[in-house]
Amino acid sequence: MQSCAGIFSALGSRIMNIHPCYFSPPAMRNSVVEFNIEALPPIVEMASSYGLKIAFENFMKPFDRVSTFNSLLNEVPGLTLHLDFGHTNIGQNNYEAFCGQLGNHIAHVHFSDNRGKADNHMPLGVGNIDWRKAVASLKATGYDGTITLEVFCDDSQMLFRYLDLSRNLVLKLWQ
Repeated sequence: MQSCAGIFSALGSRIMNIHPCYFSPPAMRNSVVEFNIEALPPIVEMASSYGLKIAFENFMKPFDRVSTFNSLLNEVPGLTLHLDFGHTNIGQNNYEAFCGQLGNHIAHVHFSDNRGKADNHMPLGVGNIDWRKAVASLKATGYDGTITLEVFCDDSQMLFRYLDLSRNLVLKLWQ
């Protein structure tokens, strides 16, 4: 992880995203949040030495809840939130809850669509996320950082079309 931090820093990045760690002995699965809280401070400190903030991404249970992120952000000084809107559509709390309660902690954003069942990384507008509300919720936080369009497709010609459609939708809704 330190070598990645060095590379990101050299490239001018200011944020390093990480996903939750779900690995734990079976008898201790209920302690996965505490394991992450214990593991994160040295990671945040190491990243800081490279001029980077660690943005912790919302994902699957139990890292799909505002309450879990409240604990993480309160227990780990310097930790920030990487809000993945596609993940909020398949998790416990939606983007409105995350933006409304943790908006001041958002350091980076992923946009992709899905139909509420799986993390499909579809173009915006193809799934069932209400992008008008989603963008309004993000704007209401005062967020003015980057948004990654996390759209996947095996056909490279279609991928660029999907990315362009998604980009145009975000630009239209942001105005």
